[in-house]
Amino acid sequence: MNTPEDQIAWLRAHQPDHLLSVSEDLEHLAFAAGEARVAPTLKSVEAISDQMTPTMREHIEQSFGCPIHQNYGLNEIGLVPTRCDAGRYHVHSEHCLVEIVRSDGSAAAPGETGHLIVTGLSNSAMPLLRYDADDLAVTATGPCPCGRTLPSFADIVGRYNRFARAPEQSRVLFESLRAAILRMPLDLIRDLRQFQIYQGRDGHYEFRLLARATLPDKFAELVHAAWGTMARPLVPALSLTYVDAIERGPSGKYQVFMSEFTPSLDAG
Repeated sequence: MNTPEDQIAWLRAHQPDHLLSVSEDLEHLAFAAGEARVAPTLKSVEAISDQMTPTMREHIEQSFGCPIHQNYGLNEIGLVPTRCDAGRYHVHSEHCLVEIVRSDGSAAAPGETGHLIVTGLSNSAMPLLRYDADDLAVTATGPCPCGRTLPSFADIVGRYNRFARAPEQSRVLFESLRAAILRMPLDLIRDLRQFQIYQGRDGHYEFRLLARATLPDKFAELVHAAWGTMARPLVPALSLTYVDAIERGPSGKYQVFMSEFTPSLDAG
């Protein structure tokens, strides 16, 4: 509940070796720290709960100056895999089985993105067989460079239902825009605290910004320049809007991408 600046001051005063926090908060701290390290004493950070995208990971690791550890779990199953230093998620196959499948149910090929399907082996009161976690994951092939021999997959992309009914290339546009923002000079994004990309049914995109002050004009200029380059040949309209808060979904989690093409969770 404290401001990112207060959290950074606390970390620097108490000098911890390790920090566990949700991915969203870690990114807030990275933005607030600017060019300085968040806390020089930290040796490792564990990210939980919210999705950690590749661009988030790059930004946070650069700001914290230490590795980001991560696992993936489900309330219905428990801890499913843990991410190793080589970037793969190793499945705890002593208590669950994982499959990555296409929409038709066939096994996804190496390097392909598919539905993450989990079978629990520990809950005898309520067995879950081939449970669709509603997340997308990327398959991997061959032995992991870290040396572990547990089954593994390459990455967790995010929620399936956010992109399933959205127009083609929606996810690519979103990730490309996010990457463009995090490549900007720090003086342009120092006051940025949170953002969300909202997709309307008319094809219009709204870039919602939660910031402690209006960002420099150069920020909007670079955003529109990047958008015009990556959205070709048909460039959807993109507007920048400052907001006082970014609404969370029914699960209470912060969503970096929202779309009117995605039905409400309340509607099933």
